[in-house]
Amino acid sequence: MTAAIICGLAASVLISMSLLSSSRSIRMIGNFPVLAWVMLVGLVVTLPWALADGVPPSLAGVDGALLLLMAVCQVGGYLLVFVALKVGKVGVITPILATEGAVGAVFAMLAGERLATAALVMLAITVVGVVVAGAANDPFPIEGERPVLAVVLALVAALAWGLNLYLMGRLSTSLPVSWIVMAPRLLGVLVIALPLLLAGRLTLTRQAAPLVLLSGLAEVGVNVLIPLGARTSIAVTDVLVAQYAVITPIAAWLLFRESLGRQQIVGATLLVIGVSGLALLH
Repeated sequence: MTAAIICGLAASVLISMSLLSSSRSIRMIGNFPVLAWVMLVGLVVTLPWALADGVPPSLAGVDGALLLLMAVCQVGGYLLVFVALKVGKVGVITPILATEGAVGAVFAMLAGERLATAALVMLAITVVGVVVAGAANDPFPIEGERPVLAVVLALVAALAWGLNLYLMGRLSTSLPVSWIVMAPRLLGVLVIALPLLLAGRLTLTRQAAPLVLLSGLAEVGVNVLIPLGARTSIAVTDVLVAQYAVITPIAAWLLFRESLGRQQIVGATLLVIGVSGLALLH
């Protein structure tokens, strides 16, 4: 239980750090360069680890196809998140992203897993939270803000990351953790970083460099900590990881003075209740 608590809390903090640093760096160098550098940093860390574990024999079969799909969902989700962070507020986007756990539960249900009535209630609360947050008027707009677009992008990203979570769970029993963590970063480098490099558009400034480094390392840490915590207690790990939906908006207010309207706060609160309740029931 102690390992689950430590890993869950640490992962929650790392997710918050990654989102906060990314929300600043994308305004400096743009969405695609930030994603490219985050993937590059992650690949530098994870590729030697994966190679040391060796190539899994099952990679040539169904596991390989699922790993590719997982990587596409994860990288695509990152890109959508970065665009959302450029046109929306961290405090609104983050609770929506935290619904990825609820989305993962839906995919599990579609795959045949039965959910308790209480879990379905939490899913309904989560949906209401998304609707309330998306329909809210923003009394404290930021420069270039497009709140409806930000909510839609965050919701699609949550769908992609929810499928990613479900696939990670399936693959964790047949593939090494190193390959599950490394694969999305390899894909991101091949389809985003390499084309940008060849086009001469892989930009980086002195101010953005520490931010993308922090995001890249934090994302690797998250993908390692969650499976480690889940080995002791999946429920405890999920509950604590989901608290980045609370930590990040508070940190955004303290660091960036990013304020939310009353309806946005209500929507975010419903999202946190739904996500945390679902994780607790898992």
